[in-house]
Amino acid sequence: MNGILLILSVIVFSVFIINQYIKYKRFKYVNNLGIVYDKMEMFFVRNNIIMKRDYIEFLKIFKNFTVNPEYLDIQILMLQKIATEKRGTLKDDSAWFDSTLKSLGSDFEIIFKEFDNNTNQIIKLSFYKPDFIGFMLRQVVKYKVATSANSFKSFLKDLRFVQENEEAVSYSGMKLSHC
Repeated sequence: MNGILLILSVIVFSVFIINQYIKYKRFKYVNNLGIVYDKMEMFFVRNNIIMKRDYIEFLKIFKNFTVNPEYLDIQILMLQKIATEKRGTLKDDSAWFDSTLKSLGSDFEIIFKEFDNNTNQIIKLSFYKPDFIGFMLRQVVKYKVATSANSFKSFLKDLRFVQENEEAVSYSGMKLSHC
């Protein structure tokens, strides 16, 4: 009996330590998002860029992640992707995002990559959350029961797409509330 209690205590303590480490890393990356977002705003000021509607919408995406880092949770991004694909706006929004990013030049792209690296780290940390693991298990069972292994590969492809294009997916998701 004492051995079982010892093993359970070690497991619970390990889960607690891992969870605290993940929270610390997430806190660090969220703080970095704020710092990099300030660099983005300063880029517009230093280069005297006129704030057109596209640039305002573009910066709102990054500000939204800075203020609401919960939107970088993989589950939320996956749900936004599904909703915007059904609506049919994801490809257009993704193309708009890419063209707006390219219009700012390579100097801004360096700042964007720094921001993107931090968001990718936050997304990776959300893979270790217990609710995501449960979500993933439900999806695996759903795809395995309903269809073949090809659908599961499609699901993994969707996960990779969301992780690489979180800004465009989030922008499309933000526009859903305006409908």
